[in-house]
Amino acid sequence: MPRKLLVLTRYYYPAGSGAELATKIIVEEILAQLYDEILVLTGEPRGEHRPHPRVLVRSTPVLRGSKPAILAKTMRSLDKLLELIKHYDTVYVPSNALLFVPGMIRGRYRGRIIVHLHDYQAVSYTSVIFHNTSPGPWTDYLVETRDYNRRLRALLVTGLQPLQRLYNKGYCAADVAITVSSRQRQLINKYSPCKPGEEKTIYNPLPPRLRNPKPITRASRGPEKPLLLYIGGARLTKGYPIVLRTLTLLERQSSKDIELLLAKIPSTEWKKVSMIAKAKDIEVHAYPQIPRETLFKTYEERRPILLHPSLHEEPLPYTVIEAAILGAKPLASRLGGVPEILANTPAHKYLHSPGDAQQLAKQVEEALGQDPIIAAEEAIETREKLLERLQIDNVREEIEKIFL
Repeated sequence: MPRKLLVLTRYYYPAGSGAELATKIIVEEILAQLYDEILVLTGEPRGEHRPHPRVLVRSTPVLRGSKPAILAKTMRSLDKLLELIKHYDTVYVPSNALLFVPGMIRGRYRGRIIVHLHDYQAVSYTSVIFHNTSPGPWTDYLVETRDYNRRLRALLVTGLQPLQRLYNKGYCAADVAITVSSRQRQLINKYSPCKPGEEKTIYNPLPPRLRNPKPITRASRGPEKPLLLYIGGARLTKGYPIVLRTLTLLERQSSKDIELLLAKIPSTEWKKVSMIAKAKDIEVHAYPQIPRETLFKTYEERRPILLHPSLHEEPLPYTVIEAAILGAKPLASRLGGVPEILANTPAHKYLHSPGDAQQLAKQVEEALGQDPIIAAEEAIETREKLLERLQIDNVREEIEKIFL
């Protein structure tokens, strides 16, 4: 009998972000070698296509829309879903918006159910856990108002707290729950009242583009100005207020003749950023988006200082990993999965306490004054350890243990 896998996800890369990228790599590079047939059901309206001979991606409107909408449509279509899944050996749910599904099918489906958690949907409706703050209505209100400026939606979301129990129930109904960092697993265990059958922590695989990066040259700095880079937008979770405060704390002599590149900053914030930059003699550029390949080339050619002062416990941010592997110097919060993924690398000493703009400003000044040759040597050592830690064969081995 052919082995068959059903994947349920709201987005499938290139839609989505880091979680969807990891899902695509795992499905097409690893699981396609373990199953004879894989059906990926997604809400993405791109039609039916085959990215791999054994992988069929099919769009369905049931998995399209907001989390409450997907929940309501799935409940209405539950009999059809149960009829579909009985033909599959395993159901794999790597999408936070569908984490409720295992709880609905458990007891009516005899196959294995595996969930893959890339955030905190199991214990937080907005999938966020702030530093030193328990998940709940206040967290959800902050995310909606300070990240997305959606005040009406914030009120609605805080009223949807009872729905969170369905996502937690789905998490606990899984045969196996995969987390992407030890810290993520620790926090979910802390706040979840129940557990799945088995828990495994597996780091996300590197995208092909990062597996064989260009060499980092041990050379003196070129003619370009030193570059500070922040790509988190005007979001509280990404530490935007900390970035602004850090810029104001930089010594004028340190900030003079440097360049600042910002991404995803709305026009409403541009005046504020410009005033701070002007006072510090910083040349600033802001873009609504930076294409992924352009960002990678910036890392490789300019070796910038990446500001990543996140205020929430990001399980395993690709942003930090990509920057470090491609030669940038990440200055990140000592939070979430970052400390463990950068453990025993030179980059680890540049982590700062969450929310501490003064410490981050000091680290920026130190990085600006560092000998470029020493900076390159640290970047090379950090890269080598990350490439070893995140190589695809390691991920493949751990995934195979779960799915075989």
